[in-house]
Amino acid sequence: METTTQELLVTENLRVTHKIGLLNKYVQKAKKVAINAIDPIYADNNEIRGFNVRLEGPPRHMSYLNRLLSDANLKVS
Repeated sequence: METTTQELLVTENLRVTHKIGLLNKYVQKAKKVAINAIDPIYADNNEIRGFNVRLEGPPRHMSYLNRLLSDANLKVS
């Protein structure tokens, strides 16, 4: 008989800079974190200024990802 434990997942909405490649790199590094949605944020001249991102994962992994994004200056307040 196989027993499974269901992990608690948290969802977080973040605003990040336009460097989507770096975001993806850090999400892969954090493991078990998934990007559920990405919505672009446009500047007045129709250039992409950043992204609203919805992420989901276990609390420990989300905390680690938040530290990585903060250290890399990818988070926008």
